[in-house]
Amino acid sequence: YIKKETFYEDYNNMKIEFPVIVKPRWGMGSIGVYVADNIEELNVFYEKVKRDILSSYLKYESNQDLDKAVLIQQMIKGQEYGLDVINDLNCNYKNTIVRMKYAMRSGETDCALIVDDNRIKSVGENLSFALKHIANLDCDIFVTANNDIYVLELNARFGGGYPFSHIAGVNLPKTIINWLSNKPEEYLSAKIGVLAQKDISMLDISKYMCENDHVKK
Repeated sequence: YIKKETFYEDYNNMKIEFPVIVKPRWGMGSIGVYVADNIEELNVFYEKVKRDILSSYLKYESNQDLDKAVLIQQMIKGQEYGLDVINDLNCNYKNTIVRMKYAMRSGETDCALIVDDNRIKSVGENLSFALKHIANLDCDIFVTANNDIYVLELNARFGGGYPFSHIAGVNLPKTIINWLSNKPEEYLSAKIGVLAQKDISMLDISKYMCENDHVKK
């Protein structure tokens, strides 16, 4: 992380420039994420992120040292990708699924295309060897116009982007069950070119209500 004092030094020495992202170190979705275009906005958003943390469930991870719970990062412009980096239960690398993000909502992928990009897949493989995680590692990266790759965040779990891998043919939950049962079948290959969109639909829940339940009008 970068403390505000360190940021001022780097800014004065022209090591970093605006705009910057101010966000929780331990975050989820888009809670407490702001773009600062100048020093005045940075000061306001830095304190605002602290308040956002303390007023949400993010406080449980951040309370030990709130001053270390806020990140200041150089804003990167480019195409965002999501990765499912898959290891087996013995931490051996199996595959990387790459999805190009088309739309986001509340910090979660809303629309994405499964693509075949060996350079990005190699990033996933390197992360696998470095971290030795078990099963899925959800990862977000940016690829700039100069083809520089930046790793943004790592989540050692099923992330909000996994459904795109699943609909393209990956079935990691079933594969995990097979691993635990000592079965050889693995379902870890994704069909390239699958474009998927998450959807919100209305659900009639009246049939699930008890006779004594009522809806206030």
